[in-house]
Amino acid sequence: MTTAPSQVPGPVVIEMSQAEWQEAARRALDKLHLTYQQLAEMARRRDFSSLEAQKLWMSIGNTQP
Repeated sequence: MTTAPSQVPGPVVIEMSQAEWQEAARRALDKLHLTYQQLAEMARRRDFSSLEAQKLWMSIGNTQP
């Protein structure tokens, strides 16, 4: 039996201007119905309201939009 080689896609890098990044971060916060301050407080407590909130903090933490 032969198995086909698996190809794992590499990371996707998207370059943004500062303004584009800030808008994307704001949209992500809006989608979760959170403010940056609420997300930062969840991170401080290490108690996120959802996996999506935790992933967002991993992406934008300590970089207030």
